[in-house]
Amino acid sequence: MKQTRSFEVSVSFELDQKIEKQVLYAAAFICRGIVAVDYSCGNVRFLSNQPISSSVAKAGLEKLVERFSKAQGFETDIFFQNEKTGKGRGKIEIDDLISEGIIHETHQGIFLWREPLSLFFLFLDDALVRRFAMPFDASEEKFPNVISTKELIKTNHLSSFPEHLNFVNNIQPELDKLDTFGLNAKAGDCLDFINAQIMDTPQLIHNPSTCYHCYASRAGQKVYKNTVITALASCHRYEGANHKQLGRLMEFSLREVIFLGEPDFVRETRSKCLNLIQAFARDWEIGGVLQSENDPFFTSDFEIMAEHQRKMKMKYEYRAHISDDDDGLAVLSSNLHGLTFSKTFNISGDDWPVHTGCLGFGLERLLIALVAQHGVNPISWPEKLKAEWDTWCDARRIKKNN
Repeated sequence: MKQTRSFEVSVSFELDQKIEKQVLYAAAFICRGIVAVDYSCGNVRFLSNQPISSSVAKAGLEKLVERFSKAQGFETDIFFQNEKTGKGRGKIEIDDLISEGIIHETHQGIFLWREPLSLFFLFLDDALVRRFAMPFDASEEKFPNVISTKELIKTNHLSSFPEHLNFVNNIQPELDKLDTFGLNAKAGDCLDFINAQIMDTPQLIHNPSTCYHCYASRAGQKVYKNTVITALASCHRYEGANHKQLGRLMEFSLREVIFLGEPDFVRETRSKCLNLIQAFARDWEIGGVLQSENDPFFTSDFEIMAEHQRKMKMKYEYRAHISDDDDGLAVLSSNLHGLTFSKTFNISGDDWPVHTGCLGFGLERLLIALVAQHGVNPISWPEKLKAEWDTWCDARRIKKNN
């Protein structure tokens, strides 16, 4: 088996603690081949499977610091905090499940989940629908896990988060190229044959967020009443070397509750959602903090876009504790979009401007947080969480027997 060489370069570089995480995340994209980036005692260390120049690494760090340092003065609004009281062993719980093969990594950032976690996953989604979709009488829709490149371009996701994109492509539909590829596949070297000369222009991208389909499917339409939609979709975001971090999944399941309607309706439902999140976290005793955040825009206009989100309190995240000394894993977000998507897709109201908002839950991340805090045995779970689990199991048994 051909072994991949590893290369290492260390750059003397002081990072401000306020932007350290964001700079190190983005540093994984300074050049090709980077498999890990870490920081200690004023040195940024890069590991790569390709030769890496210290001058290139340093220039990249300087560019990122200039970009993100403008965000140091951002203020954070804390909606509520919930103390971590669970008896789970934190990250050790997850590490044990990986060792036992219950969580199995098939590719970096791609995971297979076995029982009991696969059952917990179904239970979580059902609970989220009951707690966050049903109170708004949401209609259920089913979305594909790919989206048209042309539609995604309209959302500005390509320009704001280019690092996330996973394109779906095919070999050019030409007999000679298909035959040649097939012969190479038989010889076992088809991967070396995949290049720009044989691949077609990509028309599809793995969907990076559930709600985009909701807006794109209503392009050019009129909304006659305040509308709430819910959907669960498989989403993809490429994050390079950052996939080694707990919860940084390339493929993940995103349950969203999406709001379209009058401005007051969207703002009021956002307020109700924040209260529902607080009740949910307290009932299930999931320790963490619900606070204002900004998206990690990857572009040079980061400051403008992030500052607007912060000032307008357009994004809140619940960061659930995994260990006692971490700053939490973002398991859900509540977002206001204003007129952004209704203008983009020409969605109009009866006699009012259509505003949109969404509430999104990363199911795998929420599952990680639940197990880290409460363990894998429902018997030891908090009373209200265990009661909901028991009710769900009873209903599932009845359905199965019928």
